[in-house]
Amino acid sequence: MENMKNMLKDVCLLTVNDDQFVDLFEDTVCVAVVHDGSGYVPGAAIAISDRSEYKALEAAFECLEDHLMGQMTSEEQDERYETLEKEGYDTLTEMFNGEVFTVNPKEFYDWIESLEECHLKDKLSILDFEGDDEINIDELLSAYFECAFWSTPKDDEDGNMTENLDDDYDPDVDFDSESKSTLTESVLDCIEQNRFYIAMAMYKTGNTEEQFGYDLWLTQNNHGAGFWDGKWNDFGKGLTQIAKDLGSIDLYDHEGKVFSR
Repeated sequence: MENMKNMLKDVCLLTVNDDQFVDLFEDTVCVAVVHDGSGYVPGAAIAISDRSEYKALEAAFECLEDHLMGQMTSEEQDERYETLEKEGYDTLTEMFNGEVFTVNPKEFYDWIESLEECHLKDKLSILDFEGDDEINIDELLSAYFECAFWSTPKDDEDGNMTENLDDDYDPDVDFDSESKSTLTESVLDCIEQNRFYIAMAMYKTGNTEEQFGYDLWLTQNNHGAGFWDGKWNDFGKGLTQIAKDLGSIDLYDHEGKVFSR
């Protein structure tokens, strides 16, 4: 990280044209930094990839090259294109100083957030969150408990699973107060620890607190749908991990009440 910070000191940051996604749940990401060594515009291009060093470096080179082309006259561009066609990709590595750093994405994210001015914030999907981190907790919890009762089968007198809990019970009325309080506290702690990521996932995908509540219960308890089934896009993996960290919950009914264990 320190070497990367030094390389970017006193230069103007550019980014690749395509949105890049920094998954805070990955162990490491490849951050490629390329600049012309002058300390002036075009400054530095930066690209991020969780796939390969080469992909990150290539994207950063292309970004800086595109920016450089934009400063040229049409005649200069034609000459530059001709040079690139003859000499290829190696020409870029000779013109610009490029290096790839393998870093922890959370440390990288925190560092970018600490910069007062940074064009990088406008491009990275994990950083360009324009919404706020307000989450409607009541709506989320209501959906969470509704899904819990809807998806949990109920045993008959012989111990056979028949209808679901929601056929006979209402989570607002028939849930044991201690059990409900324990689950509520667990969900609230989960949201507080991951508030920014959850709020941004909803903002980016258009999903609501209601949908989050449903998928949280389903994923947490290993049902056949949940965060991982596609509707949360690139956030599915991280949200799935958040849900799994809560651990599975069993519900059962006894003497007119529903309990958790």
